[in-house]
Formats: sequence, C-alpha cells, structure tokens
Amino acid sequence: MQLLDIPTLVLVTVAVTALAGTLFGMLWLQSRSETSYALWALAHGLGTVGCTLLALRNAVPDVASIMVANAVICTGYGVLWAGLRTFFRLPPQPFWALFGTIVWLIACAEPSVYQSVTARIVVLSVIVGGYSFMTAFDAWRGYRQEPLRSGFAIILLHLLHGLAFLLRIPLAILEPVGLAQGMPASPWFGVLSFETMINVIAIGYLYMVMAKERAEAGLRAAATVDPLTCVSNRGAFVDATVALMRRRRRGGVLLLADLDHFKRINDRFGHLAGDHALIRFCEITRSELPPDALIGRLGGEEFGVFLPEADPATGRAVAERLRAAVAATAIVYHGDRLPVTVSIGLAECGPDADFGVLFAAADRALYAAKSEGRDRVASSIGKMAAARPTAAPGAGSSPAVPRVDTAAATGMVGAGQPVVSRRAS
Repeated sequence: MQLLDIPTLVLVTVAVTALAGTLFGMLWLQSRSETSYALWALAHGLGTVGCTLLALRNAVPDVASIMVANAVICTGYGVLWAGLRTFFRLPPQPFWALFGTIVWLIACAEPSVYQSVTARIVVLSVIVGGYSFMTAFDAWRGYRQEPLRSGFAIILLHLLHGLAFLLRIPLAILEPVGLAQGMPASPWFGVLSFETMINVIAIGYLYMVMAKERAEAGLRAAATVDPLTCVSNRGAFVDATVALMRRRRRGGVLLLADLDHFKRINDRFGHLAGDHALIRFCEITRSELPPDALIGRLGGEEFGVFLPEADPATGRAVAERLRAAVAATAIVYHGDRLPVTVSIGLAECGPDADFGVLFAAADRALYAAKSEGRDRVASSIGKMAAARPTAAPGAGSSPAVPRVDTAAATGMVGAGQPVVSRRAS
C-alpha cells in the first residue's frame, strides 16, 4: 500500500530546495567573502535541478531522469559537504566533492546496474550516505573548534540522513521497489523520500542559524575585543573582572600596567612602531600569565590584569616576572629595537571589595612605580577594605561598566569613552 505519493513528495522537495538555494544565494550576495554560502546555494540549486528531472520521469528521456538527474543530485551532496568544510575553514577538497558523481556515472555505464532499480538504489544510497557521514564528521570537527549552538543538531541531522539512506540498501534487496507510471512505488520508499524532504528543510534552516550564530559571535567579539591587541577592551575587562569577583568571592589581585615613555616611542619610531610594541607586549603578557588570569586594554598604553584568588605574594611574583620578561625581550620594528619597559601597580582585594576601590588602589600603586623611576613594580599597602557591593550592570548604571563610587578620585571613565592619562608615560 502506497502511503505517500512519490511525485508529490518530489515536487515539494523541488520547491523547498529551490527556496533554500535562493535564500543562501541572497545571503552570499550580502557576504561575498563567505564562499560557503555560495557553495550551499549551488548545492541546493543542483538539488533543485536533479529533483526536477526526477519529477519529469515520464516527460523526458530515461537518461535525463535517471542518470543525469541522480548525477546532479550526487554533485549537490558533494558541494554541500565542500561548503560545510569551507565554512569551518577546512580545504574544500573538490576532487572528493565530485567523486560520488564519478562513481555514479561509472556505475550507470554498466547495463546491469543502469537497468536495475535495486542496483541503482544501492549505488545511490552508498554515495549519498557516504557524503552525509562525511558532512557529519566535518561538522563535528568544526564544532570542536567553534562550538556554535546549532552544531550538534547539524551533526545529528546528517548522521540520521546517512543512516536513512543506508537503510535503503537492505530494504531494496529484501523488498524490491516496483514502478508505477515510471515512478518508484513502495511504502518504504515513500517514507524515506519523506525523510529526504524533511532533511532538506532542516538543513536550510539549521545552516542559516549556524551562519547567524557566527555573525553574532563576530559582533560580540567586535564589541568586547580590542582590535589592535586582540585582548579584551576596557568594558569587557571590567565586566569580566566584576563578575569573577562576585562569583568566586575569594578576592584576588589587580595589576595595572603602563608602558614607559610610550609617547617617545611613537615620536621617534612612528605610530606603527607603537602599535607593534603594544601587540608584542600583549603577546608577552599572555605567555607570562596563569590560565585563569584576565587581561584587557584600558586605553592607550595602559592594561589591566586580574588574578583571581591570588594572594599578594603571587600577584607580586607574576608582576615582577612580567616586568622582567618585557625588559628582556627584544621588540624590533623594521630593524630598530624599541626601548619598551613597563611599570606595574598592584592591589589586593578581599572577597567583598568594590571594583572602584580596588582600581583606585592599583592606580595609586602604578603612580608610585612611575614616580620611583619606572620599569618597576609597586603595590598598595594592606588589603582592600570591603566596600559597598558593586552595582550589577544595568542596575542604574551603564550596561557595560558597573558603578564606581570613586570614579572622580581615580579618573576612571565609562567603557568605550576615550581615556586621557593623567600621568606622564
């Protein structure tokens, strides 16, 4: 008994595939640097052509509705796989993207395969199932590097589609598919054709979601990361530090680092040399900090580092190690060694300390390091006293920066605002 009408399923699949291909094409026109969108549009376009030829089984020659149609569909699956690899910055492997089509055409050159519905189903199922598993595997590889929320669903989707196509092989052998008006007629064939239609819809939706998630992640990074040094910007650093202080409630140490005589570097070697010095300083800092430390650019040549749960001795040791590493590293720009050193002020906070109070103490220590001759570490005296809890972002304050009651005393300004240093470099 035929539960589902095969021609109707094919026509609906044509419509949804064409729609998905159009949407991917529009997406690519808006972001032409993303080749994966173009490949996905092409894959769905090929699927549309292939399914259309299948639907015209009684109106076009068999060579078009069988050999050519399925060759185009195989190519579409290969291009879809190549597009996903491209999305995750993997080589597209064009030969393997076309390998399934080559296998299909070679198989059709054998009369015993071309004239047998069962043999054609077996060959096509191996090809499509193989591409589905390959796509699932590369989606898993991409998910490990870039854990987008839609990644797991995409992996599962391709795995299930591959299993559905492999299931066709024993079913085609045990219960051969008949033909009705040139179209396959079998209850199981209709059910699995319905699965293909659902898969096309799900792929279109989930791939769009995946592209949207990456775009949103890029916007979040642009809003929270300093584009020159690739460390957190001021607002993101303050937010992360306050959140960590509130969550762990075990205190920590804040370091404020300022490159010495930075204006002289800019004036003597040029601003590009100054940019290079900032980039190299951040690279050195990352290599010297423990894994759980936070680092952010507060403005100009000033940086903040928060060491959660660190005691004063540990904080001092980290600061001294960082200062020594910067002084010992030859930072060279176009053959000129840049005279880069750093002064660091540090302050310790208790479990309930206010960030503004902590910042003020570290700022005073940094002033002391500068006034004592630069290229040195200075610390605030004693432990930070507990203060009124810091306001949560959005609670009567800027959404990016918590309220700091000592802002007037410290010269601290809101996130994203220009910072004018009051101290000499």
